Amino acid sequence: MTNRVHHVANIGAALRALEMKKVKLVNINPSDIADGKPSIVLGLCWTIILHFQVRTRSPSRLDLICLYWAV
Repeated sequence: MTNRVHHVANIGAALRALEMKKVKLVNINPSDIADGKPSIVLGLCWTIILHFQVRTRSPSRLDLICLYWAV
């Protein structure tokens, strides 16, 4: 049980760091990630990829379509 508390605390710190980088996090909380909920984890990965990929280069038309679809 104590490991879970540490895992949730560490995930919370990581999510706060992403928020400081202006990554938009919607309906994502540390306990869902610690529980390994696939839709939440995959959604978070997709959000991170899109945020940093779009930010580092000018988005193509396909990138914009995917970005709007994900939101």
